[in-house]
Amino acid sequence: MQTRCHIDEVPLGWLSPTGEFIKVEYGEHTSFALNFCERNGIELDEDDDPEIFLIRHDWVLIHFAEQCGATRRVLVECDFFLTDSQDIFLQNYAFDYQIEINLHHINGKNYL
Repeated sequence: MQTRCHIDEVPLGWLSPTGEFIKVEYGEHTSFALNFCERNGIELDEDDDPEIFLIRHDWVLIHFAEQCGATRRVLVECDFFLTDSQDIFLQNYAFDYQIEINLHHINGKNYL
């Protein structure tokens, strides 16, 4: 039986619509999203999820790295489309870290 383990050397974080990568420690994605909204004067309703808000505004969440046997992968969540800058970044990211990217669209469609 294979076990999952966190891949510490693969940076996780947020990818802006312009392709700027912002490293965020594992488990701190929500805090970053909330702080980003507050710093930029974005008022969220009590029930709003700050992560979903950023994703719906073209940010990409890179938030889980695992290794199962020889396969290394990260989970990437986005709204519907990637910008060209995000696409280029993710291609280079996958190559540099020799990982697979599982792309999950929050509108319910999954693409591997």
